Amino acid sequence: MGNKIRNFVIKFLSWLSDLACNKPKLLVFPQIVLMIVAIAYSVEFLKFNNNRNELVGKNKKYHHNYLAYKAEFPNQDDIVVAVESENPEKNRLFVEKLGKALEAYSDIFTNIFYKGDLTLMGKKALMMLDEKTLTDLHNILKEYKPFINQFTSATNLESLLNQINRQFRTANANTNANDLVKALPAIERLISLALDAINRPGVPVSP
Repeated sequence: MGNKIRNFVIKFLSWLSDLACNKPKLLVFPQIVLMIVAIAYSVEFLKFNNNRNELVGKNKKYHHNYLAYKAEFPNQDDIVVAVESENPEKNRLFVEKLGKALEAYSDIFTNIFYKGDLTLMGKKALMMLDEKTLTDLHNILKEYKPFINQFTSATNLESLLNQINRQFRTANANTNANDLVKALPAIERLISLALDAINRPGVPVSP
């Protein structure tokens, strides 16, 4: 049985090759006709449809319910922007700049969520935290309160840096020096972000 099929394939290919060599028009013209028919059919019936609702079957009940809801309560569809780079800090800076830029077009984009911090939760944001996180936050604020109070009078970056330099010069070898040493990572990050804001165009982002 296998030899018969093999012999048939060999004979068919031999006949086809002879036909292509001896009578090429019999093979070329039908292909041209099929190409013209395919082009005409595509022009007439092939359409580009970018409606996302067509991705779901029209007979699905849940899709009918969704379309009815959209018709009754018009709302903007969700748009998600994914940002990726080798540095998470660059991602944060870019996302915050993009979010602030989109906020200027409130007639087009609504409910922009780009900064996952507690300030977006409003006055009751602390209620979203668990008890352990609240306790840790309270302890950190209590520990750094004397240090933070020293710089509350700073109105700009220059006055803040002047106060920090003054604190380092006048700090004694006991409590003040230890507080300043603990705050060095935060101060370093603040200065780094300030330099970055100077070199980048646009409104500076939050530290």
